[in-house]
Amino acid sequence: MLGPLSVRVDGVEQPIRAGKQRSLLARLVVDFGEVISTDRIIDSLWGPRPPVTVGKNLQVLIGRLRAVVGSKTIATVPGGYRLARQRCSLDAALFEHLVSAAEGHATNGRLDDAIALIDDAMSLWRGDIATELRVAWGHPVVARWAELHGVARERALAYRVSTSPTTADVEAVRDLIRQYPHRESLRALLADALRQRGDVDAARSEVTEGIETLGRDLGLDPATYLAGVAARLAPADDDVPRSEETSAVAHVLTTLGNRFNVDDVLRAMASDGDAARVAALDELEAMLERGELVRRISASGVLTLEHPQAPGEQPS
Repeated sequence: MLGPLSVRVDGVEQPIRAGKQRSLLARLVVDFGEVISTDRIIDSLWGPRPPVTVGKNLQVLIGRLRAVVGSKTIATVPGGYRLARQRCSLDAALFEHLVSAAEGHATNGRLDDAIALIDDAMSLWRGDIATELRVAWGHPVVARWAELHGVARERALAYRVSTSPTTADVEAVRDLIRQYPHRESLRALLADALRQRGDVDAARSEVTEGIETLGRDLGLDPATYLAGVAARLAPADDDVPRSEETSAVAHVLTTLGNRFNVDDVLRAMASDGDAARVAALDELEAMLERGELVRRISASGVLTLEHPQAPGEQPS
């Protein structure tokens, strides 16, 4: 479904040319592995005024589709039908699994493995999501897959930027920003890539542009997360000794729990002044490098920091 609708049986593509058959398969895919009632299928394929022979028509469609995908792939169950998970695989489900597995490797510091898996996930996309899903009942799943695709592209770049960003990586982040101009984590990622390549002025410029864009388009003034990134890129202020900065951050983190974001830390240290906030950001970066914190990017694109889970420890 991550491209034109395509069916493979034992590695051989099987053509499904009839429009109603393709729509039926797409409708079953939307609730992959779940029971879909006959009434819902009829409403999805024929709308509110189905023909009087619709029950027979649906049975014929099911029979013809089974002839292509296998008789046991589409199971008849009380009240409806479902795609049998144990009899077929779905590229979108594999995509989600690979993205999740890649993030697990990245969280544990295995960036090479994370990059390999995220590349495998991205290779599953063959173009725009199947047109058969671009109807009212398909909109939610199309939106979810498209959003996850954007998140996966960002993660793939984040993994590479964490190692050694190339010019191509920088341009790829810029391209993603053009598609998602209001995603703060992308601006931060671009700034980080430019900083690592030694162009701190360009990094500051990108963050400033991001803050201005969010303020102009969404009324977010200032954009708190990017304001924190800007503070980290500002010239160093030596007014706060290293021992004090470490102690202050350690104290703040004890009040924030296991998962938090940069904004939480900055707000907690606001009363200590700008120098302390910049020092805190430096210390957070050092903690990430030492493995005392790990980054996570949520499905909505929000970057959070976490204390790594100890072996045998239950998630909080």
